[in-house]
Amino acid sequence: MYFVVTIDTEEDDWGGFDRTAYGVENIKRIPRLQHLFDEFGVTPTYLVTYPLLDHPEAARILDEVQRRCKCEIGMHCHPWNTPPILEERNAFNSMICNLPEELQKRKLERLYRKLKQTLGTKPVCFRAGRWGYGGKAALALEELGCLVDSSVSPWMNWSGVHGPDFSGMTPKPYRFQPPEIRTPRPDGSMIEVPATIDFLRGGAGLCRVMTRFLQRRLPRLLHVEGVFRRLGIFQKVWLSPETADVPEMQALTRRAIRMNYPVVNLFFHSTALLAGLSPFVKNRDEEDRFMNRLKEYLRWVRTQPLTPAVLSKAAVGICAPGPP
Repeated sequence: MYFVVTIDTEEDDWGGFDRTAYGVENIKRIPRLQHLFDEFGVTPTYLVTYPLLDHPEAARILDEVQRRCKCEIGMHCHPWNTPPILEERNAFNSMICNLPEELQKRKLERLYRKLKQTLGTKPVCFRAGRWGYGGKAALALEELGCLVDSSVSPWMNWSGVHGPDFSGMTPKPYRFQPPEIRTPRPDGSMIEVPATIDFLRGGAGLCRVMTRFLQRRLPRLLHVEGVFRRLGIFQKVWLSPETADVPEMQALTRRAIRMNYPVVNLFFHSTALLAGLSPFVKNRDEEDRFMNRLKEYLRWVRTQPLTPAVLSKAAVGICAPGPP
């Protein structure tokens, strides 16, 4: 069973759809983060946005980490700052799945070429910004030779913010054939490794029933999911130190092991490394708590039957092609 860490490695300006220039201060914390990973034998996958590759200092830091450490560099697309920018910058168009097919393709091609030219690597992994992934993007990625996607957020429905509905999906990885991103296919050309998000109790059938219930208007108005979380009843947890504490992450990991999920996928944003850049880490105290949670969880992971790996290695290791 593999343990992977996927980091949305991005510019400072959270949700800055209307900006034309971007800060990159959080990237200065990447070497410190990598040192922590090295301490615990973890090999992360950094999924990188276009503005970082266009900024000399950020690109230099990423290049040094890549050359010195055991890590992987992949793609993370924020459509509002990935050229060509031909669309209106707004929330709807911030989901790449909402853009015309040709524009999606051009943006992904530009990001792929920029990463290859700047860091000298051919990326094979991808995550869509804001989880805004769809079949047209998958087709474009397949053409580029991309093998692994990690844009599916299980049990989540983003339609309320113009995004895709993954509420019927589980955390289990699978092969698929674009553009059918939700349909497992043993001989598919690409592999989906979802972020690890799951309920702490119940089988897949019960989780689907509860997800549909929580999406109804009245439970949403009454904030039933938040009430369940506080009471520890049918609790949904993200395997991320941004939103979960250490006991929650441990409980979710134990569930993944019991459910025989072949990959545990911890995920977070690089902006969480520096206070004030995201809703998850607002001040220095929260920044310290974030790093302490991450360190304590990684220390615990070493005691579990988990093998650290970069995203592409884990994906290929558990999703070998089946017969056509």
